[in-house]
Amino acid sequence: MLFNGSNLVVKTGGTPVAIACATSCTLTVNREAVEASCKDSGKWVQSISGKASWEISTDNLYDPVLANNSFDGLVKSIIDDADGTADNLIEIVFEIENQASPDIATYSGSVQLTSIALTGPDNDVTTYTASFKGVGALTQTAAT
Repeated sequence: MLFNGSNLVVKTGGTPVAIACATSCTLTVNREAVEASCKDSGKWVQSISGKASWEISTDNLYDPVLANNSFDGLVKSIIDDADGTADNLIEIVFEIENQASPDIATYSGSVQLTSIALTGPDNDVTTYTASFKGVGALTQTAAT
């Protein structure tokens, strides 16, 4: 079943709230390939599965009136940990909403906000992007 991408959202917090004014979001799951080649491998590289990692990114419109789950709120979480001593993990959820019978799992876990960028193009709306790096396992909850 196909569904409208507008229904995919990224939420943060203990009681998850959608990141404000999102226009796009991406969940990326990676598996490292550890090279396991030796002289007997010939000219082809051999590999085994290594560690897994994941990240979430979101593109958003900038609205300075919005508070917590907006550009200013997310930047504050980095500024508040400028010396790197705070445990600034954020609980995050990547899910589908506003659809009668979703056919996609919900993904969640702890992340660190690794980058955030505000862009002000000429004669266009101001936007920002945020990238979150998974810390530990990504949890998959099957669709209902």
